[in-house]
Amino acid sequence: MSRETRSTAEWISLVISIGLLSCLVGLIGWLWVTEGDQPAQFRLELGQVRQVEQQFYLDLTVHNDGDRAAAAVEIVGSLDDLQSNVTLDLLPGHAEQTVTLIFNSDPQSAKIAVVGYSEP
Repeated sequence: MSRETRSTAEWISLVISIGLLSCLVGLIGWLWVTEGDQPAQFRLELGQVRQVEQQFYLDLTVHNDGDRAAAAVEIVGSLDDLQSNVTLDLLPGHAEQTVTLIFNSDPQSAKIAVVGYSEP
């Protein structure tokens, strides 16, 4: 019974494969160890107001500065006795999303807040 020796190309392929697999396992381990556990923390950044006919559009950027994702994030804008609200389906940790609230009068003095969310 003769034993075949491996070619140089096979050895190179084996070394590259082992290296890539080791890097992948190391990366997964590093991400698992360094994963944060901070709950969702929201920060609102007001954008520009634009008027289209009789309605005012207020752009907002919602930041989640926490590590965990948040689902059903509800943002409410109050102006006088009127409210405008929007709900984000999902906002991952350390992510941001731009939304728009619509008002019937100029929202420069509107009070904007995140009023609730759930964990996905």
